[in-house]
Amino acid sequence: MIPCWENSNLSKKAIETAAAQPDSAVIAIENACAANFEMFEDLREKKMENLVLENSTENRGWIGGINRCIEIAKEKFPDAEFYCFLNNDVELPTDFSEKLFPHFDEEVGAVGPTGNNVSGLHDYQLQGYPNHHKVKMLIGFCLVVRKSIVDKIGGLDPIFGWGLSDDLDFSLRIRKIGFDLVIARDCRVFHHGSKGVALKYKTDEEYQADLDKKNQIFISKWGQNEYDDLVKYEPPYEGTIGIPHLDMIHADFVHSLTNLTTNHKNLLLSYVKGSLVMKARNDIVEGIKGDWILFIDADMTFPPDALKRLLAHDVDIVSGLCFRKVPHYEPTIYRQFPGQMKWESILDYPKNAFFEVDAVGTAFLLIKKKVFDKMPAPWFEYKKNIGEDLSFCAKAKELGFKVHVDTSVKIGHIATHPINEDFHDGYMKDKKVVKV
Repeated sequence: MIPCWENSNLSKKAIETAAAQPDSAVIAIENACAANFEMFEDLREKKMENLVLENSTENRGWIGGINRCIEIAKEKFPDAEFYCFLNNDVELPTDFSEKLFPHFDEEVGAVGPTGNNVSGLHDYQLQGYPNHHKVKMLIGFCLVVRKSIVDKIGGLDPIFGWGLSDDLDFSLRIRKIGFDLVIARDCRVFHHGSKGVALKYKTDEEYQADLDKKNQIFISKWGQNEYDDLVKYEPPYEGTIGIPHLDMIHADFVHSLTNLTTNHKNLLLSYVKGSLVMKARNDIVEGIKGDWILFIDADMTFPPDALKRLLAHDVDIVSGLCFRKVPHYEPTIYRQFPGQMKWESILDYPKNAFFEVDAVGTAFLLIKKKVFDKMPAPWFEYKKNIGEDLSFCAKAKELGFKVHVDTSVKIGHIATHPINEDFHDGYMKDKKVVKV
């Protein structure tokens, strides 16, 4: 959907690159502009089946143009699943659809790409954000939204006149009905950069004055708090380190954590105090930032590169090699008895190896965010005699995720002495292990 005003050469490129997308149609509105009128006539001569062009005797602006495109789409393309709102100074790459549409899942209502000459989080040069980047607002220069959402909330609000701040309003309305907004950071478009805006306003001050006016309209509609929340900048988080703990945190743990985080930027350290570890883990998941959570119990020691090595495997769930701190000091890696909700420790595990298991403990456990996105809450819970770690792994496997361990990432469990692999091997030489 492309409202066209002035810049006929750019409008033509926008239309042609949009029309080249597979399984799509293009609706373009000529907003009372003689140059675009002639360009529309040239395009009509090509008789493109997936192109609808409409001339107008009045300039509807961005909002009126998009809303008119929506009316046409409902009439001519009632089976369309998605609408793309596109500025007439944007050129879409040939792989636009291929890269953008995989970002839609059942929770996502709208997706936008990155680009050049675009402000905020859509700037392709920003570093440190995930490819599937959940955000609070999308800029309307190029925005793809589910048709079903437009059917439910309507199009752009005419209260914002020709345009500006309408994308803030549209983004908020999508989120208020329970859908996420995502920037597809692996999808980039070419944006010539506010070419229509440059013609509409004589000076930057005139543009800023109108933008301030439209922001005040938004604030009058939704309130100052909603506006502040939308425009508030948050740094890109690589991931979250979740630390359930009691009253005291051991100094050896603090030393290990300090060394671990030195080579990572913008980690969220989430400390939750309490004796109910299940609740603590669920609270940490509620506040996740970034693409993953690394759970670390506050009585563990670990090498400085432990997180880096687990991340390098690029799997959904992976643990370091941990041990219980009470006899018989078993490794917290498990195989499940067939057909039963019962597990046993794997005592004959491969040394310094990476492999799949049925379950692991949560003392030093890396979990991708997408696991929690797919799994209903509560993510951690006790079930009869099953701890929150085993029940989590069982639910994850039911959803199709795999559980792994890297026994070369050696974790110590602090007691009167660290319970690590060397201690465990020494204990096994002298003590008979009774399975329980």
